[in-house]
Amino acid sequence: MRVLESARALPAQPVLRLPTLLFLASLVYLVTRLAVIVYPQDAGLTVMADELPTANVALALEQGLVMPLPLYQTKPFAAGTVYQGLLTYPLRAVFGDTLFATKLAAVIWGIATMLVWTVLAWRFFGRGAALVVATLHSLAPPFFALMSVTAWGNHHESSLPVGLALLALLAALRRRPDGPASLLSFIAGLTAGFAVYFCYTSAIAFVFFTILIALAGGGVGRLRVYLLFWAGAVLGFAPILWSAKLYGWDALGTIDTYTGYASGAMVHARDMFLENRLALSLKKFLAFWGSDLWRSFLYPRAVATGARLLAAGLLAGAAVLLVRRAAPALVTMVRDRRARTTKEDVQRLAALAILVYPLVFAAVYAASGFRIYPSFSWDAGSYAHFRYFAPVFPFVFLIIGVGLQEAWEFAGERKPLRGVVAAFATILLFFSLPYYVSLGASGPGFDAWLYRGAGKMDLIARLAAETTKHQDTFAVKLDRIRHLSEPDRAILFEQIGKISADAFQMGATLNAELPNDYWPFLARGLGYYRAETSYEPGDEKRLDEFAAKVKKSLPDANLQSSSHFAEGVGWGLSFASQEAMARLVPLVAAWNTAPEHWSTSLRVGLGRRIGSGFYIDDRLGKPDDRFYYEGVGAQIRRNVRFQCRRMDPAAVAVLESSPLRRGALIAGYLHEDRQLMGMNTHDASPNAPDS
Repeated sequence: MRVLESARALPAQPVLRLPTLLFLASLVYLVTRLAVIVYPQDAGLTVMADELPTANVALALEQGLVMPLPLYQTKPFAAGTVYQGLLTYPLRAVFGDTLFATKLAAVIWGIATMLVWTVLAWRFFGRGAALVVATLHSLAPPFFALMSVTAWGNHHESSLPVGLALLALLAALRRRPDGPASLLSFIAGLTAGFAVYFCYTSAIAFVFFTILIALAGGGVGRLRVYLLFWAGAVLGFAPILWSAKLYGWDALGTIDTYTGYASGAMVHARDMFLENRLALSLKKFLAFWGSDLWRSFLYPRAVATGARLLAAGLLAGAAVLLVRRAAPALVTMVRDRRARTTKEDVQRLAALAILVYPLVFAAVYAASGFRIYPSFSWDAGSYAHFRYFAPVFPFVFLIIGVGLQEAWEFAGERKPLRGVVAAFATILLFFSLPYYVSLGASGPGFDAWLYRGAGKMDLIARLAAETTKHQDTFAVKLDRIRHLSEPDRAILFEQIGKISADAFQMGATLNAELPNDYWPFLARGLGYYRAETSYEPGDEKRLDEFAAKVKKSLPDANLQSSSHFAEGVGWGLSFASQEAMARLVPLVAAWNTAPEHWSTSLRVGLGRRIGSGFYIDDRLGKPDDRFYYEGVGAQIRRNVRFQCRRMDPAAVAVLESSPLRRGALIAGYLHEDRQLMGMNTHDASPNAPDS
């Protein structure tokens, strides 16, 4: 707050200039986010399954695109993931195929977001507001810090194009409706339209941009600005046509064919009225302001005071803004419809907009199908549940910043009041600092180079899904498959078998045209599919009936294919009943009515379930079965090849705790290598780096 006092005394020689603030804030932001990556409170937070596929675009650019760019999105309506991946591409050239490169892309995106919102605050609200905004971004609450190192390319990242659009629009409203305002309004519309295409949550902000132009007044004179804004918006949203051509209506977020879940604002609104959910929506709206937003800050319960401080700062800032800026803006609009282009007019309009946005955001959240349940804990592990709240945080920071600046100016020369404002601001701004300081004491640190930076398995699964569709010619499908390496091609056929029986038939036809035989991988995928769709969790007592039903699905009498099919059945069976897995291993071992040699292969498949995970602990010690651990070792080898550079040392110690396990793990490594690379079995130790 001394910055504000100095600025008032020496307006021609400000103590803190904008470039200096941006540089210092960027430096602090980078240091704090690197601390979150290297010293996470929970190592599991550092590997989020949904973020690895965002780097698949970078991986595909390195290997050569074999599909149109939108098909590399993680979901049909998640266009932002492609652009997050494009940013990752040059970083992979420097840091290699590492998780650090993927997360660094998210950090750089977050720094750009902070810079945009800080400039916006400086230009239209003042130096004090900009200082608060930069500090709250750099020393953010745990939730926002965790979101800013997670490369989802979606909700958090959408704040960058939204901030750019708001900055351009406010700059346009500062000028006369003709001249430079025309270009700025077009740029604002272009960025706003792209923001909606990037992430549909940005549609809330887009509605406010259009209202903001109307509130600026000017009658027919503003019509040019309005039309140019909409022209830019249409152009910015235009890439959706490319996505719609490839995905159909899925690109609009109505139904996600990859998960089968209904989503999108249209579906939620329909459900709200059909199911008479108005009362529930009102309850959710009140809960958003009563608890959900404050819980999303994710301060531990022991220091939940931080959440209360931010809540108090937000409410106080909103109250000050309403009295000093928003209310006068409303009065002026009622009395005078002339164009408002002065700095004070635009500041009041902006204050009104940033106050109303969180209210409408809460209303849309209340009408949506998403819900924060009371069981969601306050610890950092819950941050993924609150990810939809990320777009509202820059507005919260801005409201707090402008509110503190207004309170400081209102205090004037009254030292006691100024001291209260300064003390409250200091505690509020730096309350998260102990969180970052404590990260180094939370453990030995995280090896960000342990994991690969792209979800190659997800990319192969997407290629498999596209290959089995009918819009491409058979020649195109074959060319796409020939582009892959032998191990990738084998996994692709396994993924094809997992999709459906029809996809399996398509895979068999494609396999017949290739020099190598991928029939065993198709068979294993089909076994997985049959088990996943035929077995009911908790049905362990009816395994014989299940075996008889699945036996009819055997793709071939060949012993090798039958063994792989049985292994796939065990793999799919374990996913269907994770809790019963420890009981399934001995039951399957004594499964006398199963086809010959199935018992062994099924137990290998059951082990693949555990080997699929990134982290392994002592819960593995329950079924001490050699073939089970061979499956664990086989899937670990696949993880080392496609996801990790090596297994976590703690996991290796658990798995090598007995001679039986170690021998079985090595056998599993060899088993996987023989399948994927012929007889190439070098580096077969469970802790060997990928060759």
